[in-house]
Amino acid sequence: MLTLLVLLAGCRDAPPATYPVTGRLTIRGQPAAAADLRFFEIHGRAPGMARPYATTDEDGRFTVSTYGIFDGAPAGEYQLAVSWKGPLRGIPSDQRDAMPEMLPPRFTDASTSGLRVQITSGENALDTIDLRP
Repeated sequence: MLTLLVLLAGCRDAPPATYPVTGRLTIRGQPAAAADLRFFEIHGRAPGMARPYATTDEDGRFTVSTYGIFDGAPAGEYQLAVSWKGPLRGIPSDQRDAMPEMLPPRFTDASTSGLRVQITSGENALDTIDLRP
C-alpha cells in the first residue's frame, strides 16, 4: 500500500518549463513606467499553468514571471493585455488601484489588444512593444 501511495504522489503533473523573457514597453515612443502586462495563451492554458505577467520599470523594461519571480514563461504564442495608470511616482501604494486606466479599453483586453508574442525555448528578448493609443 505504501508503495502505491509513493507512486501516485510522484505522478502529479509538473508545471511546464519556463524560458527567460525580457522586453520593453513604450507608449508613443516614451517608456511606460509601472505598466502591467498579462500573457494569455492563444491555444489554451496547460493544466497547472499559471498566467505569465510582468511589470515595467522606469525605462519601460520588463522581465516575465510565471511560477516564481523572473522565471520566464512557458513556450507558446500569447496575446497580451496591458494596463497602465500613468506614472505612479509619489502615489501611495494603497491608492494606486484607485487610479484611472490611461490606455484605451482595447489594450486592457488580450482579445482586442492586437498584441501577440511568441515564446520559444531558450532566451527570449522581445521586440519593443510601442503602443499608439
